[in-house]
Amino acid sequence: MDTQLDQIVIQKFLYPLREQLIKQFEKLISPPYPQHWFDIYLSSFVLLNHIEHLAKHSAFFAKLNAMDSKYSNTEFLEGVFHTAKSILARFHFVCKGWIPLRELDWNSEKVVAMADLDEDQVKFMKKTQQVVKARHDEIRQLRHTYKYEQPLYWSGQLYTEDFDKSPVRVVEVE
Repeated sequence: MDTQLDQIVIQKFLYPLREQLIKQFEKLISPPYPQHWFDIYLSSFVLLNHIEHLAKHSAFFAKLNAMDSKYSNTEFLEGVFHTAKSILARFHFVCKGWIPLRELDWNSEKVVAMADLDEDQVKFMKKTQQVVKARHDEIRQLRHTYKYEQPLYWSGQLYTEDFDKSPVRVVEVE
């Protein structure tokens, strides 16, 4: 019965919400306007962070059930990772997204006006920029570990121009 309830929720609620989310994200990102960048960044971060949590759950479930592989459903994860790479590609190629995260001076009134951010958002960007600069090398190296379930494995690739552009495949390392 639990599986049936899961399928009802997935089919009746989650799939339609997924379609709405994709359409809204596409509308926001095409064409990209500077004043939409912050919303695109936050949306991308949340989606990529969720993908890290999906990988973590898959690893946990595989271990809990003593499965032979590190992840419980690598086929599903491949699809999810394809989504992650699509989000990253759109963020980087369409929005030049990493530049505001690493290069822009958020003390500049011109930059703040261009991005149309309020005071709290500017504080958030300054703090994010500090954290990213302090952890830059760690974030860049993380994607070479294939530990998809680690925080910042996918979302950290928003912060560097050198994101993973390789074909999607799940590499299982412990």
